[in-house]
Amino acid sequence: MAMPDNLCIVKESRLENGMLAIEMHTPLLRVVVLPAKGADIHSIQYKKRENLELLWKAPWGVSAPGMCMLHSEGSKQRWLDAYQGGWQLMFPNAGNECHYKGALYGFHGEASMVPWKYQVEETGEKLRVRFCTDLTRSPFRLERVLQLESNTATLTIEEKITNLGREAMDCEWGQHIAFGEPFLSEDCSLHVPAQTIIGAVRDQRLSRLPSGPSHWPLVTSHGTIHDMSKLPSRHEQTTDFGVLCDLSEGYYELTNGKLDLSVGVAWDLRVMPYVWLWQEFQGLKDYPFYGRCYVMGVEPCSTFSEEGLLDSIEKGVAMRIEPAQSKCFSLKLTVFEGRGDNTGHSACGD
Repeated sequence: MAMPDNLCIVKESRLENGMLAIEMHTPLLRVVVLPAKGADIHSIQYKKRENLELLWKAPWGVSAPGMCMLHSEGSKQRWLDAYQGGWQLMFPNAGNECHYKGALYGFHGEASMVPWKYQVEETGEKLRVRFCTDLTRSPFRLERVLQLESNTATLTIEEKITNLGREAMDCEWGQHIAFGEPFLSEDCSLHVPAQTIIGAVRDQRLSRLPSGPSHWPLVTSHGTIHDMSKLPSRHEQTTDFGVLCDLSEGYYELTNGKLDLSVGVAWDLRVMPYVWLWQEFQGLKDYPFYGRCYVMGVEPCSTFSEEGLLDSIEKGVAMRIEPAQSKCFSLKLTVFEGRGDNTGHSACGD
């Protein structure tokens, strides 16, 4: 699509299954959001590299939450049935389902499974689109503003959570960002200024990461030292999940050395002091991956527990929002040529 110089535009389009997509275009980036599916960020493409896709796309395609198989067993399977890759908002629960104040909080929360409204607030040299929704199983109003500017390859996200109820509410809040091919490959390295990674091993035979805490990024498993910041090849077939802790700043940088291209993500560490690291490199042979997926999630989150909200409450790491109170969060994702100096200031232009 021909773009006027130095202008940003937004347009509606349809995916192959007919789902509405909101396309945000600048001369450098194309960002696609699905308002009917949790305001998921479905795609981020870097135009200077022939529309290179950064986010992972699930091989089973896109399904609206209401179109998922009726015989799905539990909220985790329903979430995975609707999971198309990309970038989801986890709220008010992150991880396993649980019951809280009379409601079932499903796997990764309600926010990514409900429709959102949207409004274009600004176009021209700057583009702002506001997405909002009111949840049903909890008294929260969610707002998410995506902003692009014509002269940078930066996506800025501003989020606001408001408790509309008369009860104080506990919650969890996270960004489920999944990177995939063609950007993601064994030529990639991940820099996170963390001290510790806490491993949750799901398959000893396929894991590089030991259970429990280890120093980041070098870990020892089965007598072998693994550098978790380096990505293995497809042939190694590994699967890992861990939580990065003790960050000195809210920032990470993912670099593809062969492409000489990097993605820097900087965020408010006070709101999300942990990073969930999900590395699925054709290891899992079960539903829904079946050994066919090469994907890595690098996910800022408010909690280190993947067991759900009740576990975070017990551990004292749940977020509490008082009646009529709002909590805000900001994040910047920047695509840049070469490598930065491994600081949020470099990657995100602050």
